[in-house]
Amino acid sequence: MQSVSHSTISFEQSNQFSKIILDYVNNSVNLTDFYNLKPEIASYKTMMEQKNYNNSFRPILVDELNKQYVAANIKLNKSPLVEGNIVSLLNPNTYTVTTGHQLCLYTGPLYFIYKILSTIKWCEELRLAYPDKNFVPVFWMASEDHDFEEVNHLFINGTKHTWDIDSKQQPVGRLSLDNFGKFADQIIGLATNDFAKNQLEEWNNCYTTSANLSEATRKLAHLLFADKGLVVLDADTKGLKNLFIPIIKKDVIEQSNFSVLTETNNQLRKKYKTQVNGREINFFYLSDEGRKLIKRDGENYLVEGTSLSFTTQEIEADININPDKYSPNVIMRPVYQELILPNLSYIGGPGEIAYWLQLKSVFENNNITFPILTLRSFVLLMNERHKNQLERIGLNAADLFKDNITVERKLVALNQDGGQVKLIDEIANNMQQLIDIAMKTDNKIGSELITCKTDWLHKLEHQQRILDKKQREKIAHQYAKYTSIKDDYFSSGTMQERISNVLSYGITESTSNIINMVNSRISLSQKELNLIIKQG
Repeated sequence: MQSVSHSTISFEQSNQFSKIILDYVNNSVNLTDFYNLKPEIASYKTMMEQKNYNNSFRPILVDELNKQYVAANIKLNKSPLVEGNIVSLLNPNTYTVTTGHQLCLYTGPLYFIYKILSTIKWCEELRLAYPDKNFVPVFWMASEDHDFEEVNHLFINGTKHTWDIDSKQQPVGRLSLDNFGKFADQIIGLATNDFAKNQLEEWNNCYTTSANLSEATRKLAHLLFADKGLVVLDADTKGLKNLFIPIIKKDVIEQSNFSVLTETNNQLRKKYKTQVNGREINFFYLSDEGRKLIKRDGENYLVEGTSLSFTTQEIEADININPDKYSPNVIMRPVYQELILPNLSYIGGPGEIAYWLQLKSVFENNNITFPILTLRSFVLLMNERHKNQLERIGLNAADLFKDNITVERKLVALNQDGGQVKLIDEIANNMQQLIDIAMKTDNKIGSELITCKTDWLHKLEHQQRILDKKQREKIAHQYAKYTSIKDDYFSSGTMQERISNVLSYGITESTSNIINMVNSRISLSQKELNLIIKQG
């Protein structure tokens, strides 16, 4: 398989990005107080100087990583880039660039892959810019998230496939895969040829040989990206949580993060919508009963939905002994990440970057360096056949990002029709100028002209609606072709990368070829979306 062409479209033209993201990439002064450094190669020199990472954490981090790969029965000596990257983390001149995601089945939507490829490419560029340093791409598994419904399915060619079990609100990474076989058989049954069947068997093996979803996701990410040196981290361990104890206690007992976050949110809301609100206590408690909120009730701490209760002294002691039972929420997870990793940048999507922009004051409150916030690459992966069909009716791939009315009018204009809206507007403006002239001379004449204008515009608008309908009928076939193609890439108005799984291609062809094709074409631009046209 071979990419036919690659082009880009600006964020503004794509109509896919919120005001806060557009302002961020365009360096609006409205946001300068809410981030540290711009996502540019030159910023990393300053970032490395600012990073206040505790180098005594490095051997602990490396030890935990090695344990995780051993537990997953992954032989690192067969993956020299990954093994080398893990060993290099012992060196104070090694830094990480990190992305993270939920443990979506079979990678979930395409942007799971695009996030990881973006992280890998940034590390490659940084190694060229700073050859005396090393930069390790890290995938942070959101293993402690308990929202199973967000990860229990995937869409292959528009059909939703769901692994339907009762997660009992447990962290998804800990979910057993004992009964996954039936679902795996359902996926492999989609293969259209022997190559695809063998490929899906290899993917399924990641799940059917794993004890839990974290292990399976590690194996699959390793299968897909080990040749590019990706290091996969599960931070749901006691060894790493021990490093987090002072910050856990500060949030649970002092509850100062909530006040600084609230002040930031109040400032941001003057211009933007905020993504997260936070809580007085930004940790869940992990037990056999699930991942439950911790709430303060007078002098006591209660674990919601359980009989667990602690005094201040008891919960402080419990944090010291059992830090692994304390699971950070969306506010404190980024702080945990930046504490335990020598990290310089977080690579995320628009929603993630938007909520990270709320967190700078929380980082300052915990004396943790705020990383560079970098948008991942965005991709529309389009079939050459659809590109050709659009071109035959005078359209192109960029038109898929426009609203349907705009494209409908473009088709009308291409058929040498249309233009009536502009002409009627001109008539209205000319009549208004005539009214203004008349009013200076005689109010009665002016009033009569106002009546004429109202009457004429009413008749013209009525005829315009009739004309619009006739023109739509004339280009109905072309418009139907456009909407049919658009539905393939914007199902229910949502862009392909946020729904479709790579197995939409993988049930027929090589997923590695797809990944490598995208990797060779995507831009790291913070202002453009990639349009990649593929054959087949």
